[in-house]
Amino acid sequence: MTSRHKQLKRYMKAILEENGPMTSRQILDALHERREKTRAPKSVPGVNQLAMVLRKHKEFTSTGEVKQASELSSRYTVQLWYLKGEQDED
Repeated sequence: MTSRHKQLKRYMKAILEENGPMTSRQILDALHERREKTRAPKSVPGVNQLAMVLRKHKEFTSTGEVKQASELSSRYTVQLWYLKGEQDED
């Protein structure tokens, strides 16, 4: 695992601990906000790379899918992510 992925994992863990379950798009938006405030991370990955890291590492688990509306298509589903220990405690 590259150091970039380690840092990205650390940022995503912090975001999910603060906010609870989120979609990958919401996590990406939170990473952008964090970058504007603290200048870290230096670069923000795309949605596909973010989803790959979420699927690859066992700390992150999907709770299922959430339906979202779109202007171009009527509805689509996205996965909702959380930290593994976070959902188990509820």
